[in-house]
Amino acid sequence: DGFYIVNHDSSFSRLCNNKAKPEELTLDEVKDLIIRDPNFPNMEEDVATFEEMLDASKDKIILFVELKGNTADEQMAEDAVRIIKEKGMEKQCVLISLKYPLINYIETKYPEMDTAYLTFASFGNTQNLNCDYLGLEEEAASVRIINMIHESGKKVMVWTPNSLESQKKFLISEADYIITDKVLQANNMEIAMSSDSNIFIYQMGGELFA
Repeated sequence: DGFYIVNHDSSFSRLCNNKAKPEELTLDEVKDLIIRDPNFPNMEEDVATFEEMLDASKDKIILFVELKGNTADEQMAEDAVRIIKEKGMEKQCVLISLKYPLINYIETKYPEMDTAYLTFASFGNTQNLNCDYLGLEEEAASVRIINMIHESGKKVMVWTPNSLESQKKFLISEADYIITDKVLQANNMEIAMSSDSNIFIYQMGGELFA
């Protein structure tokens, strides 16, 4: 019904015990769902709207907003940019996607917005793609590729280092961000290491669906 909510999976099955997909429910029906995360068994939450996520984050953190799933199209991009601008959060949001044509559309039409393309593999001159950040799978994030991307004026995100060994590797690398499911572990790793690392850590889990 035209509203946007934040969810990682393509359905609500895992966390809400409901097999419906976001695009199959109205906002009122989504708001009737209860999130029960097995990692936090004593907590219950409702599903956040995009606006609620922005309000909770304003002036606190940078949001990497992934446009994801079957409903991720130019209309979603237009609406996301509009909502972000209405909140005055252009400098606090990076729009990311696995769909390069969508990222190219946003970067071309709204160059003032920061964008990131998440790649499954790195072949050819990916550093020349029309975006501000490139997200590399950790297997493809070599020193050479990271340096090439930096030389092109872009930042590098690495996904998804979850093991201690992998997190340590990329925390001391020249990567700008890591995307991880285990953010507390990564924070503890960074603290245990020298304080020289300036890398930022982004926790997976909040992608935009219509």
